[in-house]
Amino acid sequence: MNRIWNIVPVAAALYLLTACGNTNVQTRNTTDTLNATSGKQFSDWIATLKVLEKPLELYGMPDITGKTGPFDSHPYKSVTAGVLSAGKHYYAVLFQCTTQHSATEVVTFLVTYTPDGRQIATREVGMEKDISESGSHTYVRKWPVMENDSIAEIREAWDVIEGEDEGDMETKARIKFIRIAWNGEIVSIPQETETFEAFAARFPSMKLPLTISKPDNALLKRISMFTPYFNFEEYIYYDSIKVYHYGKVASTAKQTILLYATDELGQEELEQLPSVLAVAYDAGGKETDRLLLQGGTATEGYSRGADGAVIDMDGTIHVKKTETDAGLDGLIPVPGETVQQQVCRLNAIGRFMQETKSIAYTFSSLDAASLKGEFDERRKYPEQVSWKDSICQLVFSIPWERSIYVALHAYDVAGEQLVELFTATQDGKPLDHYIVYSTLKKTPPAKAITIAGLEPVAETPQAENALLFNGVVTITFDHKTMHISKEGKFTE
Repeated sequence: MNRIWNIVPVAAALYLLTACGNTNVQTRNTTDTLNATSGKQFSDWIATLKVLEKPLELYGMPDITGKTGPFDSHPYKSVTAGVLSAGKHYYAVLFQCTTQHSATEVVTFLVTYTPDGRQIATREVGMEKDISESGSHTYVRKWPVMENDSIAEIREAWDVIEGEDEGDMETKARIKFIRIAWNGEIVSIPQETETFEAFAARFPSMKLPLTISKPDNALLKRISMFTPYFNFEEYIYYDSIKVYHYGKVASTAKQTILLYATDELGQEELEQLPSVLAVAYDAGGKETDRLLLQGGTATEGYSRGADGAVIDMDGTIHVKKTETDAGLDGLIPVPGETVQQQVCRLNAIGRFMQETKSIAYTFSSLDAASLKGEFDERRKYPEQVSWKDSICQLVFSIPWERSIYVALHAYDVAGEQLVELFTATQDGKPLDHYIVYSTLKKTPPAKAITIAGLEPVAETPQAENALLFNGVVTITFDHKTMHISKEGKFTE
């Protein structure tokens, strides 16, 4: 008898998670009854369950441990449940179960019943599990997303860490779709089977040169979530995914670029602004690369995005990339903005090769008033001071062939203060100094500036599609703009 509490072995579960994209996997239904229940008993029990609102929120389901009706034979530590939907021929119930093994291991089932309590079908639609074996650690998560009573997105994500370094984590995700049929059967929804040419024909052709602006999605057609030609993986954690046909450009016999627009997307503290995305395809409709042209993401204290994109007659893309950071990671807050002017060209294998022409750093708090306020706070709340006498902290790095690191050094001894920016090599050795703020009277500047510099810095690997940076770097603060040379020298 197929019981819904039979858990798929770990190896098999991982096998099912090896494909990315929105591939659908068929699982079998069962007509077995979990526990013999009379029609009257079932109707009394189902009436006690909360009817779940849409969009679906699992965390609002009430605890029914000890009162699980036809689910009484379960082996779980605790169970919450709610009625997902009801039709003339079925009731659909969600059960979220915590395992006896761990309070953090959760499995969620969708079970359908006839009005008299006979089980029609079951499907595992949610799971949270940590798996550690032979030097690797995998965190697997699966959860349902529903905006109506019959169709569900089953989203899956897994993080794999090889060894002890979490920086080596690989993340993958996918979306499957199921629906509850009129008779209560749970059916997988297959992907569409149209050709790539037919799919691309849905996009309006755009004339070049083209300036990209914020999309008006009310005028655009939404793409099908069942298409095999768009990977929704990067949007999997947003509450509702809405992607639109924006346009088609640079179509050749071997390469096609399709432009997609997205709505504003939200997920707890993370927000994605309305965006335009360029996706490159080969002749067979396989995605080869994607590039953000407009919009971006934002969370508390940090944002990154793109705007001002222009596509030339030959398909060359000019775009401005912007990153803002509240600078809260350092012991001295250094909020700033980084602007990169990039030129991107599609290469022979369909990758957007990105050449950065210039990088401009702007810092709003490196002025006399702000820095004086920072030192005043140190004197006002000495018990909260986290550094003594002096401190060095990395601010940013410049990705030249030999990377240059720009850091801040603060000095506060015997009532005399100094703040400087300095450049350094990867081993932390200072190359040049620029004094931003000073109240020195008795102390010579040469004694206050840093000699030791930074601790050695780990080299940041360059993205595979990034060309070697050979452009201009400027830094602006306190109404001054300085240039930084490849040798690490500050010049006005």
